[in-house]
Amino acid sequence: MLFRSASSTAVDTDFVARLTDVFPDGRAIQLQAGALRTRYRDPEGEPSFLEPGRVYRLEIDMWATANRFKAGHRLRVDISSADFPKFDRNTNRGGEPGPPIPARQSVYHDPERPSYLQVRVLPR
Repeated sequence: MLFRSASSTAVDTDFVARLTDVFPDGRAIQLQAGALRTRYRDPEGEPSFLEPGRVYRLEIDMWATANRFKAGHRLRVDISSADFPKFDRNTNRGGEPGPPIPARQSVYHDPERPSYLQVRVLPR
């Protein structure tokens, strides 16, 4: 799972996280991806739009996955606002008709607004 503090200029947008195994020679293989449409950020509550510019705690479920990393491999997390065609496009309009609206996404990683990837390491 990925936890992070983020904001957007849009009322509804997507945040996508990709977990990747990076080989010593630079090759990269995507292991898992997860997406969050921000209006559904509260799984227990009703859908609600963002207040543009406000910082929210978002949790992206990366679903269950496992991988054994060989020596020299690295783990990479890529953050984007889309993963089309795997996930539907988000026009950033909150479901209103019309052409897509550009959105500026911000991910924070300071002591007051941390972002992190939670990874379990199993014993050998």
